[in-house]
Amino acid sequence: MDFYGEANARIKPKISVYGDPLYRRTLLIKTFSLVLFSVPHIYLKTLQNMWVDNLTSEAVWQQSMKRMCEGWTEFVLAVSDGLHVPTA
Repeated sequence: MDFYGEANARIKPKISVYGDPLYRRTLLIKTFSLVLFSVPHIYLKTLQNMWVDNLTSEAVWQQSMKRMCEGWTEFVLAVSDGLHVPTA
């Protein structure tokens, strides 16, 4: 999996041994990114950085998912706090 001892060894987990892949954004992602302030693009980029050469490690997966969930929690709390209507 890591090509140990070969000329094309995997030095860093985010670097592909096959070269840089070209990820084209679909019209759907481009549209949602414009409407949702680039949030879909950011999450897609995060997922692509985790998943290199069809491999990912459990530690990278858990750390990235924790970071994404924390971000969504903060976003939901901020939105729900802004929508709170006092009763009186």
